Amino acid sequence: MRMSRTAIAVAAAVLLVLGGLFVYIISNDEAKARMDAAFAGNTCGINRKQSCLTLKVMGPRRAQEAEWLEEDKRAKPLYGTVSFTYEPNDATVEIFQIRYRVSPEEWKAKSKELGTKVCEKGPVGKDICEFPYRAIEGETAGMCAAGKQPTEIPPLTGRPLISLDNFFVPIFETKVDCQTGNVTEAFNYEYRVVFSHKLFDSKSFYITKSAWTGGLGSSTIELPPIVLVPKPETMLDELVKFRSELFCYMKKKKLEADKVPASVVDALRTQNGFVTIELYDRTEALLSTPEHKPWWDERLKEIEAQKCEE
Repeated sequence: MRMSRTAIAVAAAVLLVLGGLFVYIISNDEAKARMDAAFAGNTCGINRKQSCLTLKVMGPRRAQEAEWLEEDKRAKPLYGTVSFTYEPNDATVEIFQIRYRVSPEEWKAKSKELGTKVCEKGPVGKDICEFPYRAIEGETAGMCAAGKQPTEIPPLTGRPLISLDNFFVPIFETKVDCQTGNVTEAFNYEYRVVFSHKLFDSKSFYITKSAWTGGLGSSTIELPPIVLVPKPETMLDELVKFRSELFCYMKKKKLEADKVPASVVDALRTQNGFVTIELYDRTEALLSTPEHKPWWDERLKEIEAQKCEE
């Protein structure tokens, strides 16, 4: 009789637990969904042969992991390698950086825009948005410093170089909250490279973020050789030499100026360093200025006094 009462008590307890479990399941959407998935068996997934319960339990976790991986990929810094040569090789090269800030709100919204250009007020109140590029050693973007103080590397500006092969610059960087691991802000970078020389016209070009080509480890950009065009003042002696050679050609061929073939004029100009007609015209224009006219009058007399060897 005592055993029967025990059995009855156990049975009642089991029923009570089952009843409570049933009430919990029907009143809890998540629990009910898991129960339905368990009864569905291996009929889920793309091929309809995967465990429904496994997919139900692991699905949110896998989705979270995929989201984390995407965030890590988005936050990964991007660097580029610049390679170019230029002449004359004693020209001065300056590299200016243009910085764009991506706000936390823009980052969360996954904005594709460059961001807001970072500028500073200059001495006369004008915004300055291009700054000599300075690399910072020990300040790795997206990572927390391990007690090492960042050290500024001298800027690559105002230094004569023959080439700038494999010059390493940032294209995209992020700052991360060391406590939460969340990206607090991001930066996109573009660059202006300026070549200058006292005897040549300056030349510059702009490197946009979209100009880079993806590569292993870093992106790359290859530019054609940069050749500076001489200033007109630099070409005065070459102009005298050109006019002397043209004078002798006309004298030997017994030709007036308007009868000289254009191909001959072009060849003589090129041989004397006038890479474009524009450069020749700019140089010739100096001859009529007050500063250079007396000098040219003397040179012209010397040219016309030539004997010109046969």
